[in-house]
Amino acid sequence: MIRQIPNILTFSRLVFLGIIAVFASYHFNGAATLAFLLCVVASLTDWADGFIARKFNLISDFGKIADALIDKIMVVGLYIVLICVGLLPVWAWVIVAITVVRDVIVTVLRMQAKKKNIVLAAEKSGKQKTFMQVVGTSILFAVPFISVDLAMWLHSDLSTIGSVFWYLGVTCVVVAGVLTLTSGYGYITKYGPLLKGGDVE
Repeated sequence: MIRQIPNILTFSRLVFLGIIAVFASYHFNGAATLAFLLCVVASLTDWADGFIARKFNLISDFGKIADALIDKIMVVGLYIVLICVGLLPVWAWVIVAITVVRDVIVTVLRMQAKKKNIVLAAEKSGKQKTFMQVVGTSILFAVPFISVDLAMWLHSDLSTIGSVFWYLGVTCVVVAGVLTLTSGYGYITKYGPLLKGGDVE
């Protein structure tokens, strides 16, 4: 059973995504808090599945592929939820498109590299991109938690703090979008020949 724990944690993020979307769409007391907390927990499972897999030597090719794929689905899914509930501007669809195209290209490159027993080294900007995506989405889900739920519980006007968090979250998402472009460009520059069946240096 323990061998399946990393995979269970990985796939649990899809469940979290669905539940987050539901809570983010409703406006009953505490809904925003639940959406925010679940977003944080889902992010922690991404760390936990890798930690457990390494700790107990449970790393597998399936686990690596599933973890990477679900991470991409999770990020894009959260972006879409945030846009639909108005926490991200409509122009953020551009970032969604960039993210999807970049992830598809990198996935294809990884598949081609695997055929040639080549390991694609993780780009530094790619790791930074992932960090900014996680931070940005978490901060944006914290906005209604602060402005609505926490303000109600404290009987205070926290709209200014909520606005600061919103600008900070949007900034993180924009930075993540830029890093998505730069990391994608880095992969294509280094490994682009693989798309045509060629080799890389």
